[in-house]
Amino acid sequence: MKPIFSLALIALIAMSAMALPLTIAKPAESFGYSRVSAIADGENATTLTLQINPILNGDPFDGELRIAIHDLSTTPSSRVVTDYFDSVYNAEFKVDVNQRNPWIELYIHISDGDGKYSGGVIAYTYIDVQKAVNEVKLDVDLTEVMFLSVEQSDVEMTSDGIFKGGMTDSLNDIEYVEVWLPAGEVHSIQGITVDWQVEREPDTILYYQSYEKSVWYSNYPTLHYIGETNWSDLGKMPTDSNIKNHVSVSNGAIKNVEVNVTYTCEEWWYGPDIGNPYIEEYYYFMYPDYFDAVRLGEDAPCDYCNIDHPYGGIWTSGGDNPFEYEFQNDIYDNTQWKVQGVEFSFGFSLSTLTFEFGIALYRAGGPSSGDYAPYLIITMNSGTTLYYWYDNNDPTSYVAHFSRT
Repeated sequence: MKPIFSLALIALIAMSAMALPLTIAKPAESFGYSRVSAIADGENATTLTLQINPILNGDPFDGELRIAIHDLSTTPSSRVVTDYFDSVYNAEFKVDVNQRNPWIELYIHISDGDGKYSGGVIAYTYIDVQKAVNEVKLDVDLTEVMFLSVEQSDVEMTSDGIFKGGMTDSLNDIEYVEVWLPAGEVHSIQGITVDWQVEREPDTILYYQSYEKSVWYSNYPTLHYIGETNWSDLGKMPTDSNIKNHVSVSNGAIKNVEVNVTYTCEEWWYGPDIGNPYIEEYYYFMYPDYFDAVRLGEDAPCDYCNIDHPYGGIWTSGGDNPFEYEFQNDIYDNTQWKVQGVEFSFGFSLSTLTFEFGIALYRAGGPSSGDYAPYLIITMNSGTTLYYWYDNNDPTSYVAHFSRT
C-alpha cells in the first residue's frame, strides 16, 4: 500500500438503522498552525510538490477549473490555495517538519465555475526529511451536479442572505456533532479480565470516514437553489483520542467497543466572479476530529476463543500480572471494518443539511511513529496458563483471542 491514496467519489447509500448524534456548539477558533506555506521557514522546512489531475468519468478533464487546497494541520482547516487552472494543476509548498508527526494531510477541492462538476480528495503523505523535494501525484474524480428540486434536496435554506464580491479565502461557517461509533472489540474467557485501552499524549489514533458535498445557488434576481452533488466519500482520516481511558470485560464476555466521536463540518464558499457573476458554490467538508469517551457496546461474535490455540503468546505462573498485549500501527489499511448508520444534521447560517449514511471504522490505527493503536491489558484472576494470539495471526487486526489449551 502507499501513503498517498486517491479515492473515487461514490454515491452514498442511506442506512436503515441510524444512530442519532448530539449537536454541540463550539466557537470556530483555530487550533494548531498551518505547516505548509509558499516560502521556506528555516532549516526544518522541505519542499512538497503536488501534481493534481482532475478526472471525469474515467478520462482526464479538459477545461478550466478552480481549486482550493486546505492544510489539515489546524482545526478548522486552513485554506492555503484558491486558484484557477486548466486540465492539470501543479503546486509547490514548503513544509515545516520540525514536529513529532512527519505526516502532512491536505484536503483538495475542485469545481468548475458553472455549477456542473465538483470533486475532492484527501492527500495523506509522509514527508521524508532526507529528500529536498517530496513529490506527490493525485487524481481527483469529479462528480456531476444533480439538478434537483428543492423538495428532493437534503438542503433546507434558512436565510436569503448572500455574499458579495469575489472569491474569499475565509471559512464561512462551522458546525459540530457528537456520535457514538464502533471502535473495535474486546474478548475474554473465564478467569481473566481484559482492558481495551486508549491513551492521551501520545494519542491513540483511530480512522473513520470523511465526506464532502457541493451546493450551488444563483443570486440573480434573488438567491435561489440550482443543484448539488451527493455526499462523496473522501476515505479515512485519523481521529485522535482526547482521553486516557479503558473499558473492561471478564469471565467470557466478548463486546464491541464504542467511542464518542466529534464530527466537524466546515462550510466554505466560492462567490461570484467576472466570468460567472451570479453563481455561488458552497462546499462542505465533514470529517472526524477526535473522540473523548469510550464505552462497551453490544455482544460481539467469536468462534476462536477457548479453542486449541494457534501459534501466539503464552502466560504462565510467575509472569507479569497484569501484562500488556499491543497491536501494531497500520495507517495504510483501507479496509472498512465496522459500519454504523448515522443521521446527521448541521445547521448553518444559510441552510440546514440533514442526511444519513454509514460511517465506517477502518481496520487501521496509529501513525507510523509516535502515537498508538489501541492496546490490551490482561489480568490473570485464576489459572496457571493462558494462550493469546491475534485474529488471523495479524497484529493489525486489532482483535485478540484467548484459550487455556
